[in-house]
Amino acid sequence: MPDSVPRALGVANHRVFSRIELELAVRYRFLPTHPAVSVPGPEMLVGTTTNLSAGGLLLVAQLPAGTSFADLLLGRLNVGVEIDLPQADGSAFTVRAICRVAWMQDVEEQSGCCNLGLAFQEITLEHRDRVVDHVIRFSI
Repeated sequence: MPDSVPRALGVANHRVFSRIELELAVRYRFLPTHPAVSVPGPEMLVGTTTNLSAGGLLLVAQLPAGTSFADLLLGRLNVGVEIDLPQADGSAFTVRAICRVAWMQDVEEQSGCCNLGLAFQEITLEHRDRVVDHVIRFSI
C-alpha cells in the first residue's frame, strides 16, 4: 500500500450481529457498480476470513494492481464472495453473497494485503440462515 494511504479508512463500527473468530478460505471477485469503473485483476481471487457474522465478514485480501481505494469505499466496486461453511455432517455449504466494503485497513505493505470489512448487501435468506447457524454453533 502506498505510504499516503491511512492505516484505517471507512466508517465507524455499527455492528448489529454477533460474530465469531475463525479462519476460512474465501473466494472473491470485484464487481463494478458504476459503468465508468473497470474490474481490476483476475476473475476470482482467494483470501481468508478471520471473523464472520450474519451481517458480513472480515476479508484478508490481496488487491490487484490498479484497484482504487475510493472505488471500494464509495461503493463503485462491490465484492462477490463464496465461503464454504463446514457442516456438522462433514460436508460444506457454499454461501454466496455480494458485499459492500464498509471499511478497509492496511495489513502489510510488502504483501499488498489488506483487511476489508465487508457487509452483506445481497444474500439469500437461506444463505444468511446458514451463516447464523454456523455462528451460533461455534459461539457455544
